[in-house]
Amino acid sequence: MVKQRIDWLDIGKGIAIVLVVLGHCLDFESPVKHAIFSFHMPLFFIFAGYTFRVKPVREMAVLSAKRLLIPFLILFMLTALSALMWSGDSSIDFALREARSFVFASAVNVKWADAPAVGAIWFFVVLFEARIAMNALQGFFERREVSMALQATAYAVLALCGIAVGKVAFLPFSLDIVSVAMLFMFGGYVSRRYDLIRFLHRPAILLGLLVIWAICLKLSWLSMGDRFFSIVPFSIIGAFAATAIVARVSMAIEHFSPLRHVFVYLGVNSLSILALHHVEIYFIPWSQTIQFSALPFGHLLLFAFKMFLILSVLYLLTSDNSVLKKTKA
Repeated sequence: MVKQRIDWLDIGKGIAIVLVVLGHCLDFESPVKHAIFSFHMPLFFIFAGYTFRVKPVREMAVLSAKRLLIPFLILFMLTALSALMWSGDSSIDFALREARSFVFASAVNVKWADAPAVGAIWFFVVLFEARIAMNALQGFFERREVSMALQATAYAVLALCGIAVGKVAFLPFSLDIVSVAMLFMFGGYVSRRYDLIRFLHRPAILLGLLVIWAICLKLSWLSMGDRFFSIVPFSIIGAFAATAIVARVSMAIEHFSPLRHVFVYLGVNSLSILALHHVEIYFIPWSQTIQFSALPFGHLLLFAFKMFLILSVLYLLTSDNSVLKKTKA
């Protein structure tokens, strides 16, 4: 039986992946970047939790490995090739650094281990681990008929422990943020189980979510890959509130055919777009080509240029039934 996709989920992922590319084009101090980073990666985990179902261990492992680990391995090798190409360093030290980079699979450099960042593909590893871990934990909870309140408490405690560990030292394979990803996934899982999405159609609820997100954004700063959770409760709550707002916007877009088709396409191919975005960052020396920062609205021009490049390559690859189709979200 073919799994039926949910259009508003794909639309939401389409919005989020566009914001991922935009966020990487903005200055670190940009308030727009802060707003984007406050929810763009949590959204993918929350939406993954919304469609999550407990599966047999082998089935979950094989399916997740095909969709996430294999693309990660391919992209990591391309990243290492890029580093070799631009540095010209083929020494043993270079090889060991790349090996450490693979082991930590971190979005940012791991200073204490001298492990370079792998960039955006940290998401593939963390989502893989979170799916496997949540499948085991949720399976245990369901067999034991653990109350939802205790389940929520367990996920929250695990997330807090992961954040605390990450403040001391980043763990191999980004394990310190896997529990945070699981908390977001559990939120999505609960929202579907209790059909919480229906409340988003109430204007008062939507307004309340906007206020909550604005307050959390003012008080805290979240960037999952960087392990930035300045005030943890506000970071987590803000991510859920913003994701709910995007979900409501996505439901509205469902009723506008041109926009619907565009964003569904982007959402269905969101992992492929993330992969291509990762490749262009590492292989194209943007700072040495066009000086976008010197142009009016330079950041937006860079964003538009990147999206055009990514979508052009995506179309060429997917239209030929390429391997990238296997990385659809």
